[in-house]
Amino acid sequence: NWMLEPALATGEELPELTLLTTLLESPGDKTQPPEEETLSQAPESEEEQKKKALERSMYVLSELVETEKMYVDDLGQIVE
Repeated sequence: NWMLEPALATGEELPELTLLTTLLESPGDKTQPPEEETLSQAPESEEEQKKKALERSMYVLSELVETEKMYVDDLGQIVE
């Protein structure tokens, strides 16, 4: 993920990754896609923008993991 590269390059721990890993490993949990912003909202703080970006990244990654799990299941059925 391009947003995580600077922190990884410096060797810093990323607590968001621990949270993300925990969320992705929870079986059966369906993450809802983030709601789209409306034009009438006030400008967001940098922290709110980072939070929304993290939520979007978590959603995309959870969808990717779910797709990969389905792929592995399907491949297993083909091999049998």
